[in-house]
Parts: sequence; structure tokens; C-alpha cells
Amino acid sequence: MSKEIATVRDVISHLSVLKLDSGETVDNALRLMEWRQRHAVGVTDNGVFSGMFTRGDFIHNVVSKDWNPRQTLLGDVMTLDPITVGPECHLLDAFFILCRNNISHLPVLHNGNFLGIVSDDDLRLNISNDLRQLRNDNNHLLSYVGGSYSLDGVV
Repeated sequence: MSKEIATVRDVISHLSVLKLDSGETVDNALRLMEWRQRHAVGVTDNGVFSGMFTRGDFIHNVVSKDWNPRQTLLGDVMTLDPITVGPECHLLDAFFILCRNNISHLPVLHNGNFLGIVSDDDLRLNISNDLRQLRNDNNHLLSYVGGSYSLDGVV
């Protein structure tokens, strides 16, 4: 019936890990993000996670300054030291972190290793699916014990 409480690991296991070196251009990052249909990419320095680059960084740090994306390096415009989570972080906890800090992406690190980035959309979708499953599990349990109650319409 019910499953374990979902974690960030459950979400990132289905996502592509997007990362580029800080010496790559913004144009390369935008092309990769467009190709993989993601809005953020992890940025590394010599293989070590150093930040992330998002579409927001592009708008605020490149477009607004009229910089050329083909000549601008990720290391010059990325988000340094972003808030991160570990892979065992529960989805609701991750979502609350995003809301509390008014951000839309969370890099996921384990022992300093970059595993991926989850977005607010990734979390909303997975939390919604978990709530639907919980409702179905509860309806099955109520039917089993002979109750006439239904939780339809709760989610």
C-alpha cells in the first residue's frame, strides 16, 4: 500500500545531472538547459561544485547588463554558495526551504559531490503525486475496515 516518505533522492534519480565548468560560456549553459528542458545547471571548478547558474542569473546578470552570452563566463555570473540539500531531505522540507528563501532551485550535494538540482516544479509534481497516493491508500483502508468515509476531493 503506502510507501516511504519521498526524498530528494527519489526526484533526482529521474533527472539528468547538468553541470558545466565555471570557464564555460553562458551561451553553452543556455543551450544545454534548453536541450535538457531544465532551468538551472550546476557549476564546477576543476570538478568541485562551486555554484549554480539559472535562467534568473541570465536575466539579472547578463541581459540586464547587456553582456554577450557568448563571451560571458559562468563563473562571472553564477549564484555562488547557493542553499543546498542532501539527497535524504524529505520533499516537503525541500519545498519549505525554497518557499522560505524565495528561490526556485536547490542543488543536491552528498559528501561534497554534486548530484543534481531540484526545482520547485519537480517538488510540486512529486508532492502532489504522493498526496494522491496517500488519499488512495486511506480510501482503501477505510473501505477495508467497513467505513463509509471517503477522502475524495481532499487533494
